[in-house]
Formats: sequence, structure tokens, C-alpha cells
Amino acid sequence: MPQPARRPRRWPALALLLASAVPASGDDALATELVEWLRTNGAKIHDGLAIRHVDPSDPTSPRGVFATRTIDEGEVLCNIPWDLMITPGDKYTSVDDSDEGGCRAIVSTIEAFDDGTNAYARYLLGQPRRYLPDFWSDSARALLSEMLAVGELAAGPMTERDELPPHGIGEDGLLDWLVEDCEGFGIDWTNETHVHADMFNHNGKGYNIAHRYNPYSGDHIDQTGYEVYTTKSIEAGEELLNSYNSMYDWFGAPEMFANFGIVNGMVNGDMPQLFLFDFARVKFELDHGADGGVEVRFLVPPSEKGIGLLEGQLRRLADFAKERRDRGRDDQGDISEYEWDMIWRYHAMLQGAISLAVNGSAKEERTDEVWSMDDDWWVKDGNTNMAAGYAWIYPNLPQNLASEEL
Repeated sequence: MPQPARRPRRWPALALLLASAVPASGDDALATELVEWLRTNGAKIHDGLAIRHVDPSDPTSPRGVFATRTIDEGEVLCNIPWDLMITPGDKYTSVDDSDEGGCRAIVSTIEAFDDGTNAYARYLLGQPRRYLPDFWSDSARALLSEMLAVGELAAGPMTERDELPPHGIGEDGLLDWLVEDCEGFGIDWTNETHVHADMFNHNGKGYNIAHRYNPYSGDHIDQTGYEVYTTKSIEAGEELLNSYNSMYDWFGAPEMFANFGIVNGMVNGDMPQLFLFDFARVKFELDHGADGGVEVRFLVPPSEKGIGLLEGQLRRLADFAKERRDRGRDDQGDISEYEWDMIWRYHAMLQGAISLAVNGSAKEERTDEVWSMDDDWWVKDGNTNMAAGYAWIYPNLPQNLASEEL
């Protein structure tokens, strides 16, 4: 069977960049050590920040970055020099001479883990691992692939064979890419674990910070450093939040699951949530409605054919749950409790989103126009720019470049 031609995945392991802050009293030594190491080596970090537990009374709650005083809009929170970042470098160009240098970046990260002087690497090693689907057990990946019908759905404009999102799970996933494309480095990738860290927590709508990086500008990050700034005024005690899914026009809730291990509920979860089903040419966004429920907003007019394809997947997902979930976890391979829970949480999110779209389409005027569009049917006009296969989004365009310069 032909392998799908995937839309580019945003591999988190290729961009291990950290924006840090001053740990509050009682926080772990690794974070304190990291901040001291950054400042000693030329990083600029705002003095009005503190790292603490989101719920100070609960030591098991996740940590976040909080303002200790008022911070004005546009203030720089941190600037990390290029030479403190883990980058591909030139050491292995004879092995990996690709423009992106993905293999070299990951090998450089692994080498940093063995470098006793790199406080960032020590911090990364202290973070949870194997929480992304790409690095789950074989049994868990196989079950998830079956749930997504990997490679089994009708052809879409971006693929030879398609599946439910996210793409790149199972065959042609990150682990397979490492094994096949990075074999020249002599590393047993199947024994390596994945870790990703960003001290700024995610909020898709309430984010108040941004990364100051524009691939179209003349300034390169190796010259300017990696910078994070506020997009609005921050009050003392307020958490500083980033949006992990605002960079690409195709990057939505399924990609948040694949790249960050985040699964949100339909009612109390983070909103908005974007879903793009290439095989059905259906793209929509979910958000909180005025009545407290969830509203559907179609970003491309739905078609009879597309909605019919989604209805078929609803029936298949229901049958899958009846056959697989009802059997329980114990007789389905070496699936951990965490993996099992995440599979069914994602199943519920996917099933809920498709149901909302199918029901919401009854209020829309359906048209077959989307099937006459080209392969970029999903690109949001006026808000994205194609570059090297990506659709970049600039929510604060004037601060980066004027539109006519893009």
C-alpha cells in the first residue's frame, strides 16, 4: 500500500528552546540551577517573573510562570542567546546535510544529556518522558493507529491514503523517521526517550505572550537570540500563557495531542479547538457559545459528501469502542494505564468534535465548491503565507512585518 504523503509535522524535538523565569522559594533545584546558568551565560530574564505551582496549596499541580508585579504590554520577558540553544550545528553535516538538520538537532540534544556542564540538558532529563504517542509502546501505537484508520480512508488532496488526524501516528511517525532517516548516526533510536519542555503553559484563547520570531524577516535568530514578549499588560499574580497551536493554519486539537500530549474536553476544555479532515475536506473550529455550550464554526463551507464521510467515521468509531474498549486493557498487549486512558480520552474528543460538526452542518448551506478547489483548500486566506510547505500564522502581524512585505 502506498505510504501517505504527510502534511509537515511540527516535531517538538527539533526545537528545544526554553523561556525561563525566576523560581519561587521552594521550587526544585533544577529550575533554580537552570535560571542561574542562563543568566551567568548572557541570557536576559525579566525580574518580575516567578515559577511556582499553579495551585500553591497543591504540590502536585503543574508549575507555571507568574508575574510578581505589573508587566506592560510589549515588555521582553527573556532573550536567550543562540549559543545557549541546542542546535544542529556543523559537526554531523557529512551524515545529515539536509536544510532542516533534524537528525543533527536531536543528536546534539542527546549529546547535551551527557554534558555535565549543560544545565538545560539536566533540566530536560528531569521532565516526564514517553507521554507522546510517537513514543508509546508498540501495542498502544497499534491500537491508536487502528482507531484512526491509518492509511485506510479515501484519498485526499494532500495524501495518497488518509486517516483521521493526527497524521504521522504509527507507520511514518517520528520514531520511524528517526530509525530510517537518521540511521547514519549509529544510535539505537528505539531506546531513546522523548522529552519536551516549555515553562509557559498553554492557553489557546487567553494567551498573553508570544515568541518574537518571523521566518520572513531579515533578522536571524542566531543574531537576535530567542525572545519572548508580552502581548498585553500583565497584573501581579497573573499567569503568563503561551498558545502552542497558533503558528500554523492546519495545527489544531489533534496536533496538540500528537505533539504535546494534550487532550481537551468538549465543554470544559481549552478553546478554540481546530479540526481539519483532509479526506472529507471539512475544516471547522469549536468554541464556547453564549449559552454555555459549544458552537461550531465552519472555516470552509461543508459539503454533502464531506459530512457523509464524517458520519461514516462516527459509526466506525462507535464500533471500534464497542469491540476494543469493552474488552479491557489487560488482553491487548503491553499497553500502560496512561496510554489506555489517553487513547480513550482522544477517542471521546474526536467523536465529540465530529458529532458537533455533523449536527452543526444542518444549519449551514452545503455546497460542493470545496471539491473543486486545489490542494490548498484548507488555507485561510489573508491570514497565512505558504513557506517551505508550512502555513504560518501571524496573530500580531504589524509587530513583525507589514502584509505587503510577506
